[in-house]
Amino acid sequence: CSAEREAFQPDFCSKCLASRPQRAHHCSTCNRCVRKMDHHCLFVNNCVGQGNYKFFLLLLFYTIVGGAYNAFCDYVCIVWAHGSMDEFSRNMALANAVAICMISFILLPLFLIHMYLISRDTTTIEALKG
Repeated sequence: CSAEREAFQPDFCSKCLASRPQRAHHCSTCNRCVRKMDHHCLFVNNCVGQGNYKFFLLLLFYTIVGGAYNAFCDYVCIVWAHGSMDEFSRNMALANAVAICMISFILLPLFLIHMYLISRDTTTIEALKG
């Protein structure tokens, strides 16, 4: 069927002036087409796509887990060493625990959204386009 043949033909990117594989998107920041592009991440200064999506998710996961562990250790340090810590050290440990908890709580919904997108085999760009 010609409709099936057209569905498997690569598209043409008018910005790259080259053929574009299926489910690829042109990134205006990187100025290239990225297969299964999810988004351009400013924190890693790169496009998140098929080649590095796993590593992006691992970055989110380990940042959340490491942040929770760090906050727990700060809490234990504050509680157990309450009498032997000076006020400045106690305040710094508390500020660190609060900052790390805030970062972890901000990243947790992002991680869960990406887990949902993986379960649907879609990207953020495809989900937003409908």
